[in-house]
Amino acid sequence: MSFSTELGVTYPISENWVFKATARAATISDEITDSPYYQNKDSLATSFRTSLSYVF
Repeated sequence: MSFSTELGVTYPISENWVFKATARAATISDEITDSPYYQNKDSLATSFRTSLSYVF
C-alpha cells in the first residue's frame, strides 16, 4: 500500500497566460525498496512540476 499527496497552485498571469505549479510526495512500499534492482533506498518520492499555458 502507498500514499500520495499533491498540492498545487494556478495563477492567471494575464488574460491569455496561466502559470501552474504542483508539488507531489508519495510513499514507496518496502517491497519495492528492498528489491536489489531499486538503487535508491528512500521510501519517499517527491516531484515538482511547473507549466505555462496559453489559453485562446
